[in-house]
Formats: sequence, C-alpha cells, structure tokens
Amino acid sequence: MISTLDNRKADILVGEETPVPGAPPAQGSAVAVQQTQFKETGIRLTVTPHVTNSGQILMSLRTERSAVQTLPASQFGFNFTKQTTENQLLVNDGETAVIGGLTITEVNRTRSGIPLLSQLPLVGGLFSTTEHSERRRDLMILVTPRVVEDNPSLN
Repeated sequence: MISTLDNRKADILVGEETPVPGAPPAQGSAVAVQQTQFKETGIRLTVTPHVTNSGQILMSLRTERSAVQTLPASQFGFNFTKQTTENQLLVNDGETAVIGGLTITEVNRTRSGIPLLSQLPLVGGLFSTTEHSERRRDLMILVTPRVVEDNPSLN
C-alpha cells in the first residue's frame, strides 16, 4: 500500500539495484578509479491521484518492468530491457482498475544428440533431437484508490 496527497506523485519499486561499471578513466587522468553506477531494475508503479469535484479519482499511472540480462562475449556485459505503460484512469472511490500489457515471452531452442553423428550432413537429424519451449509471463497490476478524509480531531 502506498499513500499520497491529492495531486502528489507516489512511487513504489519492487526490484533491485544492479552495479554497472562506468567508463574507464581517461588517459592521463590523475584519478585512476573506475566509477560504478547502480541501475534500478524491477517493477515500478508511479501514480498521481486527483480527487474530482464529483468524488471520483483521476489517476495518472506509469508502470515499468525492467530487467538486466548478461551478454556473453560482449565488452559491455549487460543489456537492460524495459517495458512501460502510461495511463489515465477515472475510477470511483474503492473501485479497482486493472493495468496490463506488460508481457514477456521467452523462446528457447535446445538441440542435443550423439557427438559427431548428429553433425553429419543429411543423416545428422536421425541422431539428434531439437526441443522448442515458450514461456509467457503477463504482469497485471490492480490499483484500488481510496479517499481518506481529514480527521478534524487530529488537528
């Protein structure tokens, strides 16, 4: 649960910070330390609510799913993927809004077989198998805004 005031942004991140090496120091630089930066990855929700005169809640929502992938044989070493959505929704107090569209599909192809025989032209397929798999993950975010009235006894 996150709370905020009318027309004030609220932000939540469920994820991690990945260390990313910065650029190497310049030649002739007096400082020979390579700086490390941290990149946030995970699922982030940013919401700016506004209570209208009719008591409904107008929400500006931004969702982001990001991840880090290690790249083999690359000088950079990392690839950052990102998916974002931006929406404006008008809902009643206590009504649930559903945000979707953040889908990840992973396709894998694995080939195995008897060494040497599986690589022979024309007959290699008789000595090997190929396996295909697909994994799909959908992220659905449910947002239920509630208006909390000022309590005059607290003032």
